Amino acid sequence: MGNATWGDMHLSSSSSSRSVSRSSRAPARKVLGESIVVVALGRFDPLQEIALRTVLGHDCALDLLTRNIADVSLARAAERPLFDVALVGDNAIPPPPSGWPESHGGVVVMAHAPTPPRGMVLLAAGVSCVAWSSSPKDLLGAVHLTTQGGCVFVADDGDRVVRRDRRKERIVTSREMQVLKRLAYGEGNSAIALRLNISRATVKKHVESLLTKLKAASKRELIGLPTEWLT
Repeated sequence: MGNATWGDMHLSSSSSSRSVSRSSRAPARKVLGESIVVVALGRFDPLQEIALRTVLGHDCALDLLTRNIADVSLARAAERPLFDVALVGDNAIPPPPSGWPESHGGVVVMAHAPTPPRGMVLLAAGVSCVAWSSSPKDLLGAVHLTTQGGCVFVADDGDRVVRRDRRKERIVTSREMQVLKRLAYGEGNSAIALRLNISRATVKKHVESLLTKLKAASKRELIGLPTEWLT
């Protein structure tokens, strides 16, 4: 945690925020020889948006789009990039656009108490994930790292995992992926064994491997994972 918290930003943003948003334009511009990073916001509640715009607005290297983007527009933006980095909420993470992430700007997910498995899945897909409990400095660091082609997972407790290259990384095998998808739906080992026509012992082995790879404390943490980002 930094000196300022998101709660502080919520309370002070109405008086301290300055207007830095400009009209939509192509990313990677230069002003007085310095690269300007174009940032777009997804769907957030009003207080969250004010806090985000306040924090981002204090970084002169960032340029916020005037209008927010809908989460589903990320796929369209892949065809005609309008921004370098998009910030989206963890309640509506969109499916990855075709050709992700090589053909697209970066994404930073703002998450409420993100579990390690959730962070690891997004990280493997080249997506940064930052807990709302993190400091504004953590957010700005994630935005700039994402712009530079990397990604980071910042957990609730401040622990972080950094990747300098956000190209998609294969962290599970094809069979583990099949098992993970069923676990994400909340299915038990017996149901998965029956569905995949494998033994329960084999399922157990895959589950143990997944728990290790995704740094999960239990199968419960695998429920609801955005597994589409791994395919």
